[in-house]
Amino acid sequence: MKTNTRVLSFLGFALVFLVLIYGLSGMLLPFVLSTILAYLLNPVVSVLEKKRLPRWLGTAVAVVGAVTLMVVFLGSIVPVLSIQGATLVHKLSELDYSLESTILSAKAWLETTMGIHWDGSVQALSPEGLKTWVTSKGDEALAFAGNVAHGVLLKGFALVDFLSVLILTPILTFYMLRDWPVFVANIESLYPVDMKSELLGLQRRIDGALSGFVRGQTLVCISLGSFYALFLSLAGLDFGLVIGFFSGMVSFIPYVGTLLGGILSLGVALLQFGFDDMGRVGTVALIFLIGQFVEGNILSPKLVGDRVNLHPVWIIFALFAGASLAGFLGVLVAVPTAAVLGVLVRFGIEKYKASTLYRNHSS
Repeated sequence: MKTNTRVLSFLGFALVFLVLIYGLSGMLLPFVLSTILAYLLNPVVSVLEKKRLPRWLGTAVAVVGAVTLMVVFLGSIVPVLSIQGATLVHKLSELDYSLESTILSAKAWLETTMGIHWDGSVQALSPEGLKTWVTSKGDEALAFAGNVAHGVLLKGFALVDFLSVLILTPILTFYMLRDWPVFVANIESLYPVDMKSELLGLQRRIDGALSGFVRGQTLVCISLGSFYALFLSLAGLDFGLVIGFFSGMVSFIPYVGTLLGGILSLGVALLQFGFDDMGRVGTVALIFLIGQFVEGNILSPKLVGDRVNLHPVWIIFALFAGASLAGFLGVLVAVPTAAVLGVLVRFGIEKYKASTLYRNHSS
């Protein structure tokens, strides 16, 4: 009876907490951002504390340093990204002519290189047919993307505008980071005495999963984005900086991020270089193959490891569910929440298999 009461109390508390989070999702963005930043910076402050620096001073150094790095980075990269992004939008308006030239080059390349003679009898693959198809589907895709972006941004910034987020986030980060040990100690003090050691072990597992994703995956995204941006630009690809950073930032979505970046890069490469210069198109493809290899065999195993332990299908599901429930805020917390739930589910399965219910049934 005592265990059942605890379980029911916990489930009731969790339900009330989730309802409050959902109801207040429009104003939670700066709090979520500051919590993520505090979690990322806490190891830095802990190291400074060991150097005999007061907690408040170490927090101030960490927050000011992080804000300075962000300002310097954004100040140096955003103007270039803006120029390339505006140019990319302008180039898309000239897609008709580029597409026709690319198709004609493809026909010539197939005939001269592969020995395939295209008589043009398939009207759907003619330049005019493809332009009509791209135009119709492009309008549908833009409308869909616009609706998705509108919903995401509307929920994320319903009550808090962008400027207030910029101002509040560093302030909230400072207070959360300064009092982080107090928060953790207060939470641990609520654990039932007879279950405290077990719950502390569960807490360490949750921390391992979160640090594996939040800290590890952040470093993976930054590393991949820098790699793609640098080498795509060196390869001479137009808008290489924009495409590279985009590909790196969405790489936390398993396979989908790399696939989107690869398709976008190869599409721009074909429009830019054409089939007359397949060597440079192949170079762009090789860059993404190398990036995928480095991520799968070096970056993710070293920085993330198997601590998150989530199947790619569940990660993609969590992202869509988060976007549907809470917009931009939901996307931010989707995978960390899924990682925590994964730890809790595995813990529950372990307890169930250790229970008399399971063992009696097995016997």
